[in-house]
Order: sequence, then structure tokens, then C-alpha cells
Amino acid sequence: MDIIVFLVFATLVLSVFSFFAWRWLISKIASKGVHKNAFSVFMVICTAPVTFFFVMYLYLLSSVFYGKYDFDSNEWLKNPEKRYEMTTNMIESKVLIGKSKEEVSRLLGNERRLEWTKDGLDCWQYYIGDKPTFGMDLDPDAIDVYFKNGKAVRVYEHET
Repeated sequence: MDIIVFLVFATLVLSVFSFFAWRWLISKIASKGVHKNAFSVFMVICTAPVTFFFVMYLYLLSSVFYGKYDFDSNEWLKNPEKRYEMTTNMIESKVLIGKSKEEVSRLLGNERRLEWTKDGLDCWQYYIGDKPTFGMDLDPDAIDVYFKNGKAVRVYEHET
């Protein structure tokens, strides 16, 4: 409910500013016989839906933005709900690739969600928190670390 109140309030505030902007613009280009206030109100009514959707778009865009930080093992262990902020860097820089299970366990901790073996690969799954999304994503996100012969060979991020 708070989001709707915010969007309506922001639209009303922008509409007031829009009224004065339209009134100023009309006074610069219109002749003396034009009803500036009435025409300004008409223009605000016409542009209010655009203003509302613009404010809503900015809000949605800001709600799914999150920082992307370099992988830091201490932060990873300390803040499980914000791990998704470090996974892009961890995967792209291949921090875990070639590391033994013991080294990966030291970096990521022992609190794995799941462990399994498939097609000769051992896999450890770690919880990374809930990434901000546009939709109603109720499932947490995770990374899978795949091992072959005791060494990490692949890291994969996904929704569970």
C-alpha cells in the first residue's frame, strides 16, 4: 500500500510543478485572449498519466538495482543475504576455478544448501540471498560449484 501512496503523491507533486511550467510556457507563446489557467489545467490532466508512469518506471528501476562488489570471503561469510552482490565478480574472475574442496570450503564456508554427485561431478550449492527482481520471486538464488577430481571446474548461478 505504501508504494501506491508514494506514486500518487509523487505524481501530484510533479503535476503541481507541471501546472506552473505549462502556465509559464503558455504565457510565452500564447496571445492575450487565452485562458492560461484553464489551458494549463487541461495540459496537466493530459500529461498526468505520462508523469505517473514515468515515476512508476523510476521507482521500479531503482528497486531492482543492487551494487556489484568484488568477492570478499569475510563479507560472504558475514552477510549471507547479500551474497548475490559478489557472485558476478566471483564467477567472471574465476576465483574458485582450480581450487580444492578444502580451499572452496574455507572461502565460502561449510553451510551448503545441498551436495550431490552427477555425471562424475560433485556439486555444492550455496545460498546467495534473494536478488531484487521486478516480479514476485519467492525462491532464493544460489550458486552451484562443480568439482572434478577434487578441483572446482565450474561455478553456476541460478534461481532455486
